[in-house]
Amino acid sequence: MPDASDPAPNYSAKLNPDGGGAAVGPTLMIPVSAGDVVNMETWARYNITTGGVNSLVSNLAALVSSAFVGVSGVSEANRITLGNAVPGVSGNIPNGGGNNEPKAYLNYILLENSYVQNQYGLVSVSTDGYQAFEKLSTGDLTMPVSGYLYIYEANESIANVDVWFDDLRIIHIKANNTLQVVGAKDYYPFGLPIAGTEYWNEGRKSYKYGYQGVFSEQQEETKWNTFALRSYDPALGRIISSDPAGQFASPYLGMANNPANYTDPSGAVAGAIAHSIFGAAMAGAHKEHQNEEKIFFSAQLQ
Repeated sequence: MPDASDPAPNYSAKLNPDGGGAAVGPTLMIPVSAGDVVNMETWARYNITTGGVNSLVSNLAALVSSAFVGVSGVSEANRITLGNAVPGVSGNIPNGGGNNEPKAYLNYILLENSYVQNQYGLVSVSTDGYQAFEKLSTGDLTMPVSGYLYIYEANESIANVDVWFDDLRIIHIKANNTLQVVGAKDYYPFGLPIAGTEYWNEGRKSYKYGYQGVFSEQQEETKWNTFALRSYDPALGRIISSDPAGQFASPYLGMANNPANYTDPSGAVAGAIAHSIFGAAMAGAHKEHQNEEKIFFSAQLQ
């Protein structure tokens, strides 16, 4: 059954083009570099056998292409090239029906940077998916060229067969270490880390540029952030020693008591956040943007 670690496992994508539903389910496009490793998996099941019916949707290319409308990074030229690639890809996929299973699958198409199709692959729904979820997985795939990887789920069968897809998961491991994020975590406004959002890349050196985007040592016992002049307690939102600059009436304020607009990188004088917004934004990157990119889908299509 679908993985219980899915962050939102309440919905499945139901595909049934013959029953007035969609033929193409969740879609994704990711830029890849030569040497990257991508692993794709999903779970699928269907409700009735096809009875050997091999009728298929006639406009799959248009349906796949239109499914990528609004997907981040996908231009009109990308969609036209993808649509041109789909007929050849689909024509090489065996029809369902021989064993009474639908022609439904997890599919990917790799386009080079010049938008020339390089390769494609798929994992088809089998009879194991009849009234029970079966796992479809590509395993680890090494990208031979740099370009764009298009991933989609589809049910081509016109036999009034419901096919459900759930828990689409893509793990993208980038080959170039210099482009990898060493660590990331999300913070509450005054700098307290949000539980469950921290990520560290195993085997890489520890990342010291955390909250406020400046060098900071965290004391393991107290969890205080030690800046150049003073230490800061993110749980209280206060600096624990008096301000040598005497900037505010209270000598213990951090970020002028306004972390949305000010930063206090040295622990002495607070300044406008524009001076360090880039570092702070990088320090607060969500773990979905780490080097080992794990992307989850829980779709609601009716």
